[in-house]
Amino acid sequence: MNKLVNEKQLSKNAKLNKKDLTWFKLDNAALIYPAVSTKKWNSVYRVSVVLKDMVNVEVLNKALHDVITRFPHFNVSLNKGFFWFYFEETTVLPMVEKDEQYPCQKMEFKRKKHLFRVLYHNKKISFEAFHSLSDGYGAIVFVNSLLKRYFELSGHTIENSENTFNYLDKPSLEEVEDSFSRYADLKHKNSWSENKAYQITGTIEEQGKLNIINGIFSANDVKEFAKQYDATVNEFFLAVMFHSVLQHQSLSGYNKQPVRISMPINLRNIFPSKSLRNFSSYKNIEFSASDKTMSLQEMVNKVKENTRCIDKNYVMGNINANVKAQKNIFLRLTPLFLKNLVMKLVFFMVGERIVTISFSNVGKVKAPKEFKNFVERYEVNLGPGKINKMGSSVITFEDNMVFTFNSTIKETQMQKIFFQTLTNLGLNVKIESNIE
Repeated sequence: MNKLVNEKQLSKNAKLNKKDLTWFKLDNAALIYPAVSTKKWNSVYRVSVVLKDMVNVEVLNKALHDVITRFPHFNVSLNKGFFWFYFEETTVLPMVEKDEQYPCQKMEFKRKKHLFRVLYHNKKISFEAFHSLSDGYGAIVFVNSLLKRYFELSGHTIENSENTFNYLDKPSLEEVEDSFSRYADLKHKNSWSENKAYQITGTIEEQGKLNIINGIFSANDVKEFAKQYDATVNEFFLAVMFHSVLQHQSLSGYNKQPVRISMPINLRNIFPSKSLRNFSSYKNIEFSASDKTMSLQEMVNKVKENTRCIDKNYVMGNINANVKAQKNIFLRLTPLFLKNLVMKLVFFMVGERIVTISFSNVGKVKAPKEFKNFVERYEVNLGPGKINKMGSSVITFEDNMVFTFNSTIKETQMQKIFFQTLTNLGLNVKIESNIE
């Protein structure tokens, strides 16, 4: 009989047996993504690694086959039940594919078909995933573990390290738990709602086309510049982003709506979770159109007021609002097609429309020390939004920091303002783009 992984099992077993993962529930954050998917769009993100040598496709394929059994929660397909979507184990081996299209193409929901892709092109290996599978943390662990096996098969010795798994190790139950349900405190006050935010608009690209602009910095240089403003790298970039979007808003003439940047929060930094599934919340930071006259230091100070208040008490509001809805008896007994209608409405009311742009700082990649001999840098693409036309992310490996804009509009005025602001401050940046 099929068994379902749940929180009660965590106290009984340290390791995960194969029979425990024939099928299992989506985590709390994962529920929204299939519900709001359309025939032309769903939420897909990408983590890429640029190597120092050309990719060996045969070795990469063998590494993927070895590693996938270590990540049973990725070795699944998405299926519909009467009340909920669920994941089911697939016995089909994933195969690496040549990277020939624009990043973050729509993921197909087919029985026995994986919800991720491993792609290659010249020196780059890319991992793309449907967001219901995992957040950025889980993706980095998977990519690092895949690289470890790839380098081992290439004849190199790679030591074990944090955020990198040995493919022979058994997965633990904690890795596949729904940490939202585990750590929710349903007595805690719910979160709040927000109004519509300013949207960056322009000429829409053809379906499936995602414009990418990478700015490659010295991580040490950026850190030193941030120190001049008594800020972290995250706070410094957020302030420059607000400056850039406010200037863009002023030039566009749409000056009434607030500019709101959404910043993901890795909840593993607040709770002792080891989950490799989704376990992130967010902080929306808001500036008004009149704030465009602020100096950069004043913008940094306002950002700091918002970021340094993030603690367990703050994120509990977001967690509990979602978990309470999931556990509502009326919603639980509602057929899936009606749930989907409700979640589409909720997404429209409190999803992307209340955000101008997302900014995700994945941080410094923790990887085996041997990686620096073979890896040039990492990159992250958030993928196209359903409403938001632009997203941004930053990731660091060794001294290579890559700031990425992804956009589904032709115009690049906002991105130019952002990078020009940084170069005017004295930062050196190398720009790479797929825009013709």
